[in-house]
Amino acid sequence: MAGGGGFWELLVSPALLFALATIPLLSATAQGVWEIVTVDNIVFGGCFTSIALDSFDRPHISYYDASNRDLKYAHYDGMVWHVEAVDSVGRIGEHTSIALDSFDRPHISYYDASNRDLKYAHYDGMVWHVEAVDSVGRVGEHTSIALDSFDRPHVSYYDWTNRNLKNAHCLRFLPDDVNMDGVVDSQDVRLILQAICGFIVLTPEQEEIADVNGDNQVTWEDAEIVAGRLIGE
Repeated sequence: MAGGGGFWELLVSPALLFALATIPLLSATAQGVWEIVTVDNIVFGGCFTSIALDSFDRPHISYYDASNRDLKYAHYDGMVWHVEAVDSVGRIGEHTSIALDSFDRPHISYYDASNRDLKYAHYDGMVWHVEAVDSVGRVGEHTSIALDSFDRPHVSYYDWTNRNLKNAHCLRFLPDDVNMDGVVDSQDVRLILQAICGFIVLTPEQEEIADVNGDNQVTWEDAEIVAGRLIGE
């Protein structure tokens, strides 16, 4: 071994040389082991799939059931798969895309072929809420959805009528509309009360809406204000 920036003589054992020689070969040729399960065994039940993993790395899948022409959702709870129809009015659910919010709740964008609309569905922890996002012309195919840091949905999609790429994002939900279904009613008061009692956890966006008096916390006073507005006080 020479000093002062000269050549270095490396003494390497034959075993180490073999290991160094074989590691790249093994990593290049190794293949994963896939576990394959049937989630929904209905005929033509798995079209236009989209998948997301929750905070426990468990899969959530949105897809189109072509036999019944429904939007469907499946998720694995660690033991078994749960499958349900989310929207079943007409021919609906093609071109799905799914994203999970900060509480692992699903948000799905999809195409309503019967009305040629872009639609959006989300689960608030108790029930599904479904709405048409864009209904001008033939719009809503080839959707992709993502949620921002406030769990607000952003959806990209194809406008077939104008041959354009479009993007839709939710700026703000209605005041007092805690469950974000487009209507302020007793269900919103109920969600506030359930959150106060610790039965459910609101998303950051829901907390912002539920904090009606603006004191940076969700309290009985917020529930009273919303209830009062509903009865006209």
